[in-house]
Amino acid sequence: MKRDFSMASVCYWLLAALPLLITAAVYPAYPEVIPVHYNIEGVVDRYGGKIELFILPLMVLAFAPVFWALTSLAKKSVGQEKLSREEQKARNRKAIAISRLIFLGVFNVLTIFFLATAWKDSQADSGKMTVDVLRLTAALLSVMDILLGNILPKCRQNSMMGVRTPWTLESEEVWYKTHRLGGFLMVGGGVLSLVFSLFLPGMWALGVYLAITVLAAVVLTAASWRFSKNSGRN
Repeated sequence: MKRDFSMASVCYWLLAALPLLITAAVYPAYPEVIPVHYNIEGVVDRYGGKIELFILPLMVLAFAPVFWALTSLAKKSVGQEKLSREEQKARNRKAIAISRLIFLGVFNVLTIFFLATAWKDSQADSGKMTVDVLRLTAALLSVMDILLGNILPKCRQNSMMGVRTPWTLESEEVWYKTHRLGGFLMVGGGVLSLVFSLFLPGMWALGVYLAITVLAAVVLTAASWRFSKNSGRN
């Protein structure tokens, strides 16, 4: 493999292990009992042992090889591309490498935020969430969409990554047009939901993000069908 991709691979596995390492490093400083769950109003409705701080880091570590394996399948072409097979694989490798780092980067930020929130709330002992976790989650997901939206148009035809409809997988032209539109929608939708997350309460901000995501998926599916019809394909 090329050096850039090898370095991206190293960074990926470091990011996969980093939440666990950070949690292990700060674990002794936490009280034995911490807030671990909040209701919709941000009031603590369950306390637990600090060992539960390891749940998210362990989930990230377990998810990392699965995500790696699934995205590795995206290197394989399913269409009749004008690019050579090696050029296509190179483009997919780059898009996949960046996407992997973005996903794990978001999980790393969430881990650090949850650790900080657990510490702050355990010290405050007010029984309420001091920081809106759902709002931050909506904001992080919005930023992730903005970043991925810039990568999406660069992804070539494959069976695992991107907008995979019968029409995009059948035609290189339809794939390109759909993903160019998809990149625009992801960036625009991400910016819009990010703005909402700055002003709306957490549950509403997350709801707006999910609504925009579903709407974009519906639009892209319909658009890929329309592009296919316009190109003379059934």
